[in-house]
Amino acid sequence: MTRRGDGCPVEETAGAPLGPLRRDVVETTERVADALLTRDEVRLPALFEEAFIAAEDHARATGEGVSPWVYEQAARYYRGREEYESEVAVVRRYARLHRVPGAEAQRLLDRLEDARLLAAGQTLPVREADWSDPAFRYRPISHLSLSMTEQVVSALLEERDSGPTVLLEQLLEVSEQESEMFGEPLRPWPYLTLASRHRSQHDHDAEARVLERFLSYPLRREADSAW
Repeated sequence: MTRRGDGCPVEETAGAPLGPLRRDVVETTERVADALLTRDEVRLPALFEEAFIAAEDHARATGEGVSPWVYEQAARYYRGREEYESEVAVVRRYARLHRVPGAEAQRLLDRLEDARLLAAGQTLPVREADWSDPAFRYRPISHLSLSMTEQVVSALLEERDSGPTVLLEQLLEVSEQESEMFGEPLRPWPYLTLASRHRSQHDHDAEARVLERFLSYPLRREADSAW
């Protein structure tokens, strides 16, 4: 985490593409994504906390709103484990933040009432589903790769057939655009995830093309063997 000597996060200009705090947000989100996809429940609580801190530090430094995605994944995780008090704590934490506008943030806040009922041992009322949430919304290029990473993981968790592959291919394009525009090394996560998906489908030629694409890029990060 990038902080000053007094422990405060380093200030970044609002909308800055990929400063130290923005990198923290992207990298901690990817670690959460990887743990969700591998169902690594032992590491998830600590990874959620790291992602929360990164998102909140970035928001304080830039004045930008906090995306609800990691908080929503944490809320779902705790509800699935019937740890309702933890779910309540996550939603309350998000409710105190400066948030991005939109239906996704409101959907997370709407979980609070249900989580409180479940924590009190009560039964949830039956409600009709709301299908009005927009599937996509515009974000600046500096935020687009993070938004697309969130969409990729959601598609993978829902085990859609073709959606994740298409989104991953789009994410590679966006990642390379960001690298060229801002001089940032490519992150290996989307490439390794797409290569793994091709391998699971026995499409080894496509897997090799993705790996070669990453390895041939002049400015890239090495894969983190820890995850």
